[in-house]
Amino acid sequence: MTIGSAFAKLSDVRPFKTTWKVRVKVIHSWRQYSGMSGETMDLVLADEHGTKMHAGIKKKDIGRLSKLLVVGEWKVLENFQVSPATGLFRPTPSNWKIGLSMNTIVTNAHQSGRHVPFVDVIGQVLDVSEIKTVLYLGRKAEARVRA
Repeated sequence: MTIGSAFAKLSDVRPFKTTWKVRVKVIHSWRQYSGMSGETMDLVLADEHGTKMHAGIKKKDIGRLSKLLVVGEWKVLENFQVSPATGLFRPTPSNWKIGLSMNTIVTNAHQSGRHVPFVDVIGQVLDVSEIKTVLYLGRKAEARVRA
């Protein structure tokens, strides 16, 4: 957290304290079941700097927190655990994972006005061709030209 800033960057959060306060956008959420941990809810969160971090909610806290953490909405999170991201499934490149619990405070947040694009693109390359500079509406633009 920087002086004069009310929120920590996701890139700065570490396990040594639980009093972090971050402003994040819920990018993705899903529920899963494993034999070891039972039902969980997982999320990908991102801050306004573009840093993404995996977050998890255990079964006993899913009811309350799932209603508050809606995909596409900006939220302020306080009082959460940070632990090393382990295991084979790592939905973000971060070395840390956020653990949300009954002590976590979730409030609505307004994004700072800076547009932060978070886009997942799934597709298939159908054709590869040369890109040329062409004149379009009086301006030069790069375009793929088909023969």
